[in-house]
Amino acid sequence: MAPSASLGSIRNRATLRSIEVLKEKLRRRQISGSHAVSLETATLLKLVVSNAKFSSIDELINSVKEVGRELTLAQPKEFASGNIVRKILRLIREEYRAFVIQSQSTSSNSNPSSLSSSQLLLGPSSSALSLSTFLLHGGSSRSTRIPTGIVGPPAGVTSTGFSSATPTPAPVDVPEWEWEDNDKSGLGGKKASNVKPHLIGAIDEVIDEVMSAVDNVAKGAGSHIHSTEIIITLGHSKTIEAFLKHAAKDRKFTVIIAETAPSLSGHSLARSLSSHVPPIPTLLIPDSNLFAFIPRCTKLLLPCSTILSTGGIFAPSGSLLAAKAAKAHSVQVIVCAGQYKLTPSWNKYQEFGAGDFGPPGEVLGFGEGGKIGDVVEVVNPRFDYVGPELLDVFLTDHGDHAPSYIYRLV
Repeated sequence: MAPSASLGSIRNRATLRSIEVLKEKLRRRQISGSHAVSLETATLLKLVVSNAKFSSIDELINSVKEVGRELTLAQPKEFASGNIVRKILRLIREEYRAFVIQSQSTSSNSNPSSLSSSQLLLGPSSSALSLSTFLLHGGSSRSTRIPTGIVGPPAGVTSTGFSSATPTPAPVDVPEWEWEDNDKSGLGGKKASNVKPHLIGAIDEVIDEVMSAVDNVAKGAGSHIHSTEIIITLGHSKTIEAFLKHAAKDRKFTVIIAETAPSLSGHSLARSLSSHVPPIPTLLIPDSNLFAFIPRCTKLLLPCSTILSTGGIFAPSGSLLAAKAAKAHSVQVIVCAGQYKLTPSWNKYQEFGAGDFGPPGEVLGFGEGGKIGDVVEVVNPRFDYVGPELLDVFLTDHGDHAPSYIYRLV
Protein backbone atom coordinates (compact mmCIF):
# COMPACT_ATOMS: atom_id res chain seq x y z
CA MET A 1 0.00 0.00 0.00
CA ALA A 2 1.88 3.07 -1.25
CA PRO A 3 1.65 6.21 0.92
CA SER A 4 -0.02 9.27 -0.55
CA ALA A 5 2.27 11.81 -2.22
CA SER A 6 0.57 14.64 -0.31
CA LEU A 7 1.89 13.32 3.02
CA GLY A 8 5.35 14.69 2.33
CA SER A 9 5.97 16.04 5.84
CA ILE A 10 5.38 12.66 7.53
CA ARG A 11 8.41 10.35 7.39
CA ASN A 12 7.64 7.71 10.00
CA ARG A 13 6.71 4.46 8.24
CA ALA A 14 4.43 3.18 11.02
CA THR A 15 2.49 6.44 10.94
CA LEU A 16 2.13 6.37 7.15
CA ARG A 17 0.94 2.78 7.31
CA SER A 18 -1.70 3.63 9.94
CA ILE A 19 -2.93 6.57 7.86
CA GLU A 20 -3.35 4.40 4.76
CA VAL A 21 -5.17 1.71 6.76
CA LEU A 22 -7.70 4.22 8.12
CA LYS A 23 -8.18 5.74 4.66
CA GLU A 24 -9.01 2.32 3.22
CA LYS A 25 -11.46 1.61 6.03
CA LEU A 26 -13.23 4.89 5.34
CA ARG A 27 -13.34 4.31 1.58
CA ARG A 28 -14.77 0.81 1.92
CA ARG A 29 -17.20 1.73 4.71
CA GLN A 30 -15.52 -0.77 7.02
CA ILE A 31 -15.79 1.92 9.66
CA SER A 32 -18.79 4.24 9.78
CA GLY A 33 -20.72 6.29 12.28
CA SER A 34 -19.61 9.52 13.93
CA HIS A 35 -18.53 7.91 17.21
CA ALA A 36 -16.33 5.20 15.69
CA VAL A 37 -14.78 7.54 13.09
CA SER A 38 -14.06 10.20 15.72
CA LEU A 39 -12.27 7.73 17.98
CA GLU A 40 -10.22 6.28 15.10
CA THR A 41 -9.25 9.77 13.89
CA ALA A 42 -8.21 11.00 17.34
CA THR A 43 -6.18 7.84 17.95
CA LEU A 44 -4.45 8.24 14.59
CA LEU A 45 -3.59 11.90 15.27
CA LYS A 46 -2.17 10.91 18.64
CA LEU A 47 0.15 8.53 16.80
CA VAL A 48 1.07 11.27 14.30
CA VAL A 49 2.01 13.69 17.08
CA SER A 50 3.85 11.03 19.09
CA ASN A 51 6.06 9.97 16.15
CA ALA A 52 6.47 13.44 14.63
CA LYS A 53 9.86 15.13 14.51
CA PHE A 54 9.55 18.87 14.14
CA SER A 55 11.67 21.93 14.81
CA SER A 56 8.73 24.35 14.88
CA ILE A 57 5.11 24.02 15.78
CA ASP A 58 4.12 25.07 12.25
CA GLU A 59 5.64 21.86 10.89
CA LEU A 60 3.48 19.78 13.22
CA ILE A 61 0.36 21.76 12.33
CA ASN A 62 1.05 21.24 8.62
CA SER A 63 1.41 17.49 9.21
CA VAL A 64 -1.93 17.33 11.01
CA LYS A 65 -3.56 19.35 8.23
CA GLU A 66 -2.22 16.91 5.64
CA VAL A 67 -3.70 13.97 7.55
CA GLY A 68 -7.05 15.75 7.83
CA ARG A 69 -7.05 16.49 4.12
CA GLU A 70 -6.34 12.85 3.26
CA LEU A 71 -9.09 11.50 5.55
CA THR A 72 -11.60 13.95 4.12
CA LEU A 73 -10.76 12.97 0.55
CA ALA A 74 -11.04 9.29 1.47
CA GLN A 75 -14.66 9.75 2.61
CA PRO A 76 -16.02 13.27 1.91
CA LYS A 77 -19.48 12.38 3.26
CA GLU A 78 -18.16 11.50 6.73
CA PHE A 79 -17.81 14.77 8.64
CA ALA A 80 -16.62 13.33 11.96
CA SER A 81 -12.96 12.99 10.96
CA GLY A 82 -12.81 16.64 9.89
CA ASN A 83 -14.45 17.75 13.14
CA ILE A 84 -11.83 15.96 15.24
CA VAL A 85 -8.95 17.31 13.15
CA ARG A 86 -10.20 20.88 13.63
CA LYS A 87 -10.60 20.35 17.37
CA ILE A 88 -7.10 18.93 17.76
CA LEU A 89 -5.58 21.71 15.64
CA ARG A 90 -7.14 24.24 17.99
CA LEU A 91 -5.82 22.40 21.05
CA ILE A 92 -2.31 22.23 19.57
CA ARG A 93 -2.29 26.00 19.11
CA GLU A 94 -3.69 26.60 22.61
CA GLU A 95 -1.20 24.26 24.26
CA TYR A 96 1.75 25.80 22.45
CA ARG A 97 0.68 29.36 23.23
CA ALA A 98 0.38 28.41 26.90
CA PHE A 99 3.79 26.74 26.73
CA VAL A 100 5.39 29.84 25.19
CA ILE A 101 3.77 32.15 27.74
CA GLN A 102 4.90 29.94 30.60
CA SER A 103 8.46 29.86 29.21
CA GLN A 104 8.47 33.65 28.91
CA SER A 105 7.18 34.00 32.46
CA THR A 106 9.91 31.69 33.77
CA SER A 107 12.66 33.57 31.95
CA SER A 108 11.34 36.98 33.05
CA ASN A 109 11.18 35.83 36.69
CA SER A 110 14.82 34.81 36.50
CA ASN A 111 15.64 38.31 35.16
CA PRO A 112 14.01 40.89 37.48
CA SER A 113 14.88 43.80 35.17
CA SER A 114 12.64 42.45 32.40
CA LEU A 115 8.89 42.89 32.27
CA SER A 116 6.69 39.90 33.04
CA SER A 117 4.48 38.48 30.34
CA SER A 118 1.35 39.73 32.14
CA GLN A 119 2.77 43.26 32.21
CA LEU A 120 3.46 43.05 28.49
CA LEU A 121 -0.04 41.81 27.67
CA LEU A 122 -2.10 43.78 30.14
CA GLY A 123 -2.65 47.46 29.42
CA PRO A 124 -4.76 50.25 30.90
CA SER A 125 -7.94 48.70 29.48
CA SER A 126 -7.50 45.27 31.07
CA SER A 127 -11.25 44.85 31.55
CA ALA A 128 -11.85 45.29 27.83
CA LEU A 129 -9.10 42.80 27.09
CA SER A 130 -10.70 40.28 29.40
CA LEU A 131 -14.03 40.70 27.66
CA SER A 132 -12.45 40.33 24.22
CA THR A 133 -10.69 37.15 25.28
CA PHE A 134 -13.97 35.79 26.65
CA LEU A 135 -15.69 36.53 23.35
CA LEU A 136 -12.86 35.04 21.31
CA HIS A 137 -13.09 31.81 23.29
CA GLY A 138 -16.87 31.77 22.84
CA GLY A 139 -17.62 32.03 26.55
CA SER A 140 -17.00 28.29 26.70
CA SER A 141 -17.36 26.47 30.00
CA ARG A 142 -14.23 24.55 29.09
CA SER A 143 -11.35 25.82 31.18
CA THR A 144 -8.70 27.67 29.19
CA ARG A 145 -5.16 26.40 29.21
CA ILE A 146 -3.57 29.85 29.48
CA PRO A 147 -2.40 30.57 33.05
CA THR A 148 -4.54 32.82 35.24
CA GLY A 149 -3.80 36.49 34.76
CA ILE A 150 -2.79 36.21 31.10
CA VAL A 151 -5.80 37.75 29.42
CA GLY A 152 -4.29 39.61 26.47
CA PRO A 153 -5.78 39.02 23.02
CA PRO A 154 -3.89 37.39 20.15
CA ALA A 155 -1.95 39.48 17.69
CA GLY A 156 -4.14 41.55 15.38
CA VAL A 157 -6.97 41.96 17.93
CA THR A 158 -7.62 45.36 19.44
CA SER A 159 -8.81 46.11 22.96
CA THR A 160 -12.39 46.23 21.69
CA GLY A 161 -12.25 42.57 20.76
CA PHE A 162 -12.34 43.03 16.99
CA SER A 163 -9.57 42.20 14.55
CA SER A 164 -7.57 45.17 13.31
CA ALA A 165 -7.26 43.55 9.88
CA THR A 166 -10.13 42.78 7.54
CA PRO A 167 -10.54 38.99 7.54
CA THR A 168 -10.54 37.17 4.22
CA PRO A 169 -13.46 34.74 3.98
CA ALA A 170 -12.44 31.14 3.39
CA PRO A 171 -13.73 29.28 0.32
CA VAL A 172 -16.99 27.47 0.97
CA ASP A 173 -15.85 23.98 0.00
CA VAL A 174 -12.35 24.13 1.52
CA PRO A 175 -11.85 22.47 4.94
CA GLU A 176 -10.70 24.69 7.75
CA TRP A 177 -7.24 23.13 7.93
CA GLU A 178 -6.55 24.39 4.40
CA TRP A 179 -7.26 28.00 5.37
CA GLU A 180 -4.40 30.42 5.89
CA ASP A 181 -3.58 31.11 9.53
CA ASN A 182 -4.01 34.85 10.13
CA ASP A 183 -2.72 34.59 13.69
CA LYS A 184 0.70 32.99 14.01
CA SER A 185 1.72 34.85 17.17
CA GLY A 186 3.47 32.62 19.63
CA LEU A 187 3.80 29.75 17.16
CA GLY A 188 7.51 30.15 16.47
CA GLY A 189 10.12 27.44 16.66
CA LYS A 190 11.38 27.95 20.22
CA LYS A 191 11.85 24.49 21.79
CA ALA A 192 8.81 23.19 19.93
CA SER A 193 9.56 19.54 20.63
CA ASN A 194 9.44 20.14 24.40
CA VAL A 195 5.69 20.69 24.22
CA LYS A 196 4.96 17.25 22.72
CA PRO A 197 3.88 15.62 26.06
CA HIS A 198 1.36 18.43 26.57
CA LEU A 199 -0.03 17.95 23.06
CA ILE A 200 -0.42 14.20 23.57
CA GLY A 201 -2.24 14.89 26.85
CA ALA A 202 -4.61 17.28 25.05
CA ILE A 203 -5.42 14.62 22.42
CA ASP A 204 -6.07 12.11 25.22
CA GLU A 205 -8.64 14.57 26.57
CA VAL A 206 -10.36 14.61 23.17
CA ILE A 207 -10.47 10.81 23.13
CA ASP A 208 -11.91 10.76 26.66
CA GLU A 209 -14.50 13.38 25.69
CA VAL A 210 -15.70 11.32 22.72
CA MET A 211 -15.80 8.10 24.75
CA SER A 212 -17.77 9.71 27.60
CA ALA A 213 -20.13 11.75 25.38
CA VAL A 214 -22.91 9.13 25.47
CA ASP A 215 -22.91 8.93 29.28
CA ASN A 216 -22.75 12.71 29.65
CA VAL A 217 -25.75 13.21 27.38
CA ALA A 218 -27.68 10.53 29.29
CA LYS A 219 -27.14 12.33 32.61
CA GLY A 220 -29.62 15.03 31.57
CA ALA A 221 -32.45 12.57 30.94
CA GLY A 222 -34.13 13.22 34.29
CA SER A 223 -34.69 16.88 33.37
CA HIS A 224 -36.45 16.14 30.10
CA ILE A 225 -38.38 12.88 30.53
CA HIS A 226 -41.18 12.64 33.09
CA SER A 227 -43.42 9.85 34.32
CA THR A 228 -46.44 8.78 32.23
CA GLU A 229 -44.95 10.31 29.08
CA ILE A 230 -45.01 8.57 25.71
CA ILE A 231 -41.72 8.98 23.84
CA ILE A 232 -41.32 8.19 20.16
CA THR A 233 -38.04 7.62 18.31
CA LEU A 234 -36.67 5.74 15.32
CA GLY A 235 -33.66 3.64 14.45
CA HIS A 236 -31.05 2.53 16.96
CA SER A 237 -28.84 5.22 18.46
CA LYS A 238 -26.49 4.35 21.34
CA THR A 239 -26.95 7.87 22.70
CA ILE A 240 -30.76 7.66 22.76
CA GLU A 241 -30.60 4.14 24.19
CA ALA A 242 -28.43 5.32 27.11
CA PHE A 243 -30.64 8.41 27.49
CA LEU A 244 -33.83 6.35 27.86
CA LYS A 245 -32.24 3.77 30.16
CA HIS A 246 -30.93 6.49 32.45
CA ALA A 247 -34.39 8.08 32.64
CA ALA A 248 -35.98 4.70 33.42
CA LYS A 249 -34.14 4.53 36.76
CA ASP A 250 -36.78 6.72 38.42
CA ARG A 251 -39.38 7.36 35.71
CA LYS A 252 -42.19 5.25 34.27
CA PHE A 253 -42.83 6.00 30.61
CA THR A 254 -43.57 4.28 27.30
CA VAL A 255 -41.39 4.26 24.20
CA ILE A 256 -42.68 3.88 20.63
CA ILE A 257 -40.01 2.92 18.08
CA ALA A 258 -40.32 3.08 14.31
CA GLU A 259 -38.51 0.13 12.74
CA THR A 260 -36.69 2.37 10.21
CA ALA A 261 -36.63 0.40 6.95
CA PRO A 262 -34.66 -0.84 5.14
CA SER A 263 -32.08 -1.30 7.93
CA LEU A 264 -34.77 -2.23 10.50
CA SER A 265 -32.41 -1.01 13.22
CA GLY A 266 -35.41 -0.12 15.38
CA HIS A 267 -35.82 -3.83 16.16
CA SER A 268 -32.49 -3.96 18.02
CA LEU A 269 -33.37 -0.86 20.08
CA ALA A 270 -36.76 -2.35 20.98
CA ARG A 271 -35.11 -5.57 22.16
CA SER A 272 -32.56 -3.65 24.22
CA LEU A 273 -35.14 -1.46 25.98
CA SER A 274 -37.64 -4.25 26.66
CA SER A 275 -34.92 -6.45 28.20
CA HIS A 276 -33.59 -3.63 30.37
CA VAL A 277 -33.90 -3.88 34.16
CA PRO A 278 -36.34 -2.40 35.00
CA PRO A 279 -38.01 -3.16 31.65
CA ILE A 280 -39.17 -0.17 29.62
CA PRO A 281 -42.63 -0.58 28.00
CA THR A 282 -41.85 -0.58 24.27
CA LEU A 283 -44.02 -0.63 21.14
CA LEU A 284 -42.47 -1.33 17.73
CA ILE A 285 -44.34 0.11 14.75
CA PRO A 286 -43.78 0.24 10.96
CA ASP A 287 -42.61 3.54 9.52
CA SER A 288 -45.95 4.07 7.78
CA ASN A 289 -47.68 4.39 11.18
CA LEU A 290 -45.59 7.35 12.37
CA PHE A 291 -48.15 10.02 11.54
CA ALA A 292 -50.91 8.08 13.29
CA PHE A 293 -48.98 7.56 16.54
CA ILE A 294 -47.26 10.92 16.96
CA PRO A 295 -50.40 12.80 18.15
CA ARG A 296 -50.44 10.50 21.21
CA CYS A 297 -46.78 11.20 22.04
CA THR A 298 -45.24 13.97 24.12
CA LYS A 299 -41.71 14.01 22.67
CA LEU A 300 -39.83 12.89 19.57
CA LEU A 301 -36.19 11.89 20.15
CA LEU A 302 -34.07 12.10 17.02
CA PRO A 303 -30.59 10.60 16.57
CA CYS A 304 -28.17 12.30 14.21
CA SER A 305 -24.83 11.74 12.54
CA THR A 306 -23.90 15.39 11.95
CA ILE A 307 -24.95 18.75 13.39
CA LEU A 308 -24.53 21.49 10.79
CA SER A 309 -23.65 25.11 11.46
CA THR A 310 -27.16 26.20 10.44
CA GLY A 311 -28.71 24.18 13.26
CA GLY A 312 -29.95 21.46 10.91
CA ILE A 313 -28.91 17.82 11.16
CA PHE A 314 -28.23 14.77 9.05
CA ALA A 315 -30.36 12.06 10.66
CA PRO A 316 -31.29 8.48 9.69
CA SER A 317 -33.65 8.12 6.77
CA GLY A 318 -37.23 8.63 7.97
CA SER A 319 -36.34 11.41 10.42
CA LEU A 320 -37.70 14.12 8.14
CA LEU A 321 -41.11 12.40 8.02
CA ALA A 322 -41.14 12.08 11.81
CA ALA A 323 -40.05 15.69 12.38
CA LYS A 324 -42.72 17.08 10.02
CA ALA A 325 -45.39 14.96 11.67
CA ALA A 326 -44.27 16.21 15.10
CA LYS A 327 -44.39 19.80 13.84
CA ALA A 328 -47.92 19.31 12.54
CA HIS A 329 -49.10 17.99 15.93
CA SER A 330 -47.00 20.36 18.13
CA VAL A 331 -44.86 17.57 19.58
CA GLN A 332 -41.47 18.63 20.95
CA VAL A 333 -38.50 17.45 18.85
CA ILE A 334 -35.29 16.73 20.78
CA VAL A 335 -31.91 15.85 19.25
CA CYS A 336 -29.49 13.84 21.42
CA ALA A 337 -25.88 14.06 20.28
CA GLY A 338 -22.34 14.73 21.46
CA GLN A 339 -20.72 18.03 20.55
CA TYR A 340 -18.02 16.25 18.55
CA LYS A 341 -20.67 15.99 15.80
CA LEU A 342 -20.67 19.76 15.30
CA THR A 343 -19.31 20.79 11.90
CA PRO A 344 -18.94 24.19 10.18
CA SER A 345 -20.40 22.72 6.98
CA TRP A 346 -23.99 22.98 5.81
CA ASN A 347 -26.26 21.02 3.47
CA LYS A 348 -24.80 21.47 -0.02
CA TYR A 349 -26.52 18.61 -1.80
CA GLN A 350 -30.28 18.84 -1.91
CA GLU A 351 -33.25 19.91 0.15
CA PHE A 352 -34.20 16.55 1.64
CA GLY A 353 -31.19 14.21 1.34
CA ALA A 354 -27.71 14.19 2.79
CA GLY A 355 -26.12 13.12 -0.49
CA ASP A 356 -25.19 9.67 0.83
CA PHE A 357 -27.02 6.71 -0.66
CA GLY A 358 -27.00 2.98 -0.04
CA PRO A 359 -27.29 0.20 -2.62
CA PRO A 360 -30.74 0.00 -4.26
CA GLY A 361 -30.80 -3.75 -3.58
CA GLU A 362 -31.65 -2.97 0.07
CA VAL A 363 -34.92 -1.37 -1.04
CA LEU A 364 -35.89 -3.45 -4.07
CA GLY A 365 -34.54 -6.96 -4.58
CA PHE A 366 -33.10 -7.91 -7.94
CA GLY A 367 -35.87 -10.46 -8.53
CA GLU A 368 -38.64 -8.01 -7.59
CA GLY A 369 -37.74 -5.32 -10.09
CA GLY A 370 -38.45 -7.32 -13.23
CA LYS A 371 -38.64 -5.18 -16.33
CA ILE A 372 -39.22 -1.97 -14.35
CA GLY A 373 -35.55 -2.05 -13.33
CA ASP A 374 -34.66 -0.73 -16.78
CA VAL A 375 -36.88 2.34 -16.55
CA VAL A 376 -37.03 3.11 -12.80
CA GLU A 377 -34.24 4.57 -10.72
CA VAL A 378 -34.32 3.19 -7.16
CA VAL A 379 -32.99 5.64 -4.58
CA ASN A 380 -31.94 4.53 -1.10
CA PRO A 381 -30.85 7.59 0.95
CA ARG A 382 -29.04 6.76 4.17
CA PHE A 383 -29.84 10.10 5.81
CA ASP A 384 -32.41 12.87 5.78
CA TYR A 385 -31.61 16.53 6.14
CA VAL A 386 -33.80 17.96 8.92
CA GLY A 387 -33.78 21.75 9.00
CA PRO A 388 -33.54 23.82 12.21
CA GLU A 389 -37.13 25.02 11.86
CA LEU A 390 -38.29 21.47 12.66
CA LEU A 391 -36.12 21.07 15.79
CA ASP A 392 -36.67 22.43 19.30
CA VAL A 393 -33.57 21.66 21.37
CA PHE A 394 -30.21 19.88 21.23
CA LEU A 395 -29.19 17.82 24.25
CA THR A 396 -25.38 17.54 24.19
CA ASP A 397 -22.63 16.45 26.56
CA HIS A 398 -21.98 20.16 27.26
CA GLY A 399 -25.52 21.29 27.99
CA ASP A 400 -28.75 22.03 26.15
CA HIS A 401 -28.84 24.42 23.21
CA ALA A 402 -31.42 25.89 20.86
CA PRO A 403 -30.88 25.32 17.11
CA SER A 404 -30.29 29.07 16.66
CA TYR A 405 -27.27 28.86 18.99
CA ILE A 406 -25.44 26.08 17.15
CA TYR A 407 -23.55 28.50 14.90
CA ARG A 408 -22.04 30.08 18.03
CA LEU A 409 -20.86 26.71 19.34
CA VAL A 410 -19.20 26.01 15.98
